[in-house]
Amino acid sequence: MHFLAILAVVVLILNVTLADNTDILVVRAPILSALDPWVPAHPSDQFRVKYLLNPLMKEKYGNITSQLGAYHAAIGFEQINGPRKWTLELVADHLDQAVIPDVDMHAPIQDSVKWQDHLQVYVENHYDATQWDNITDVATVDGTMLNEVYAMTKDYNTTMPYYRLLGAAKTAGDLDPKDTWISANNCQDYAEDVLKFMQSKHVTWTYTVRPTRDYIFYIGAKPVECTMNSPYWAARIRDYFEIFHSADFKSIEEVFAEVAKAHPRFAFIVDGIDKSKYYAIPWHDPYVEFLVKEIGWMPEPKA
Repeated sequence: MHFLAILAVVVLILNVTLADNTDILVVRAPILSALDPWVPAHPSDQFRVKYLLNPLMKEKYGNITSQLGAYHAAIGFEQINGPRKWTLELVADHLDQAVIPDVDMHAPIQDSVKWQDHLQVYVENHYDATQWDNITDVATVDGTMLNEVYAMTKDYNTTMPYYRLLGAAKTAGDLDPKDTWISANNCQDYAEDVLKFMQSKHVTWTYTVRPTRDYIFYIGAKPVECTMNSPYWAARIRDYFEIFHSADFKSIEEVFAEVAKAHPRFAFIVDGIDKSKYYAIPWHDPYVEFLVKEIGWMPEPKA
């Protein structure tokens, strides 16, 4: 199995046709109306809010991804005594190149690494409960709140247009912001940000167990800013990502062994906005930590 397939355990592939990148909000599979798929909710409408989790690439890898602690997350809305259902979720346009870039060893070194990590937030006019392994009812909201979440989603995707699987932190611990050097930007972050937005609107939570999310970090020394405009760094960035294209792997352990055998001095995270800019993280082993925790800022459930 190629490494790009292995890494799919921490991301979700959606085989859909995307709109042009200038169309920031993508509405797909309209059910209510093909001509007008989004109709603002009436303020008096009531919706159950659902926090949705599923092992990433479950169709292909079964529950192996849940054993790694890697999940895809989304937010669902189901109208009470009505037909409307919505799923809001964040995905990368081109999954493979958003996780591991293309590497052209024949191109000029400064141009040898190519990313495609633009993302979209999908708004789908239904959700299928059978597609999600873990569904948590977290709140009941009115139509005004749903409309505000929809508006927040458009702004969210406009201001955060790139996908980043990995963050970098001093320690996974309690994920204190002061110890987080680089933040990830993936489906879990979007789902949690929707919950934070609702918290800011003083929503009344109804869950009996706090929702959980996964955190994926490089754990190590503080990253060093570097650039592909430097031949020194460009060569190291290119050679690092070429490792993941150099062989077929049968397991995550084989991937880690191959990387360790190459003795890289640094791991790298791309800036996202400026693709010539990177963060070099001094290498050590183990270098990646998967952590599944309750979302700590959410209030304790009421007895």
